[in-house]
Amino acid sequence: MEESCRQEIIRMHRIIAAWLSGNVPQTHEAFAPFEDVLAADFHLVHPTGIIRDKARVVADLWQGHGGQNVSFRIAIQNPVCRFVLGSGCLVTYEEWQYGHETTARLSTALLRQTAHQPGVEWLHLHETWLPHEDRRAVL
Repeated sequence: MEESCRQEIIRMHRIIAAWLSGNVPQTHEAFAPFEDVLAADFHLVHPTGIIRDKARVVADLWQGHGGQNVSFRIAIQNPVCRFVLGSGCLVTYEEWQYGHETTARLSTALLRQTAHQPGVEWLHLHETWLPHEDRRAVL
């Protein structure tokens, strides 16, 4: 379970990076691997504190297709399963985005195994900005 969750986090961010950079076509087939693993009641808490449900997250990412340069990338660092209970797993990781600017966030994700699809699905994601050289002066 723990390894499945770590692999899912890496897989999901590869999909997001390819989508945002425009390295995949803006088709439902290319988008489905992102959308299909979000639970119906999925929620994202953005680093700004704004809460978005699945419909809003899906719409926002769809609109973001190609919004970054083609060299945009996301690096996942330090994924750690903090707690496993039954079919659920709580994971923390750092997400570093490199594109027009470099951003970093600490993310906490709740994922679970499902009977209706292989692998795991995303239930909840909470992101917090990480300080780095560009932000330290602000903090």
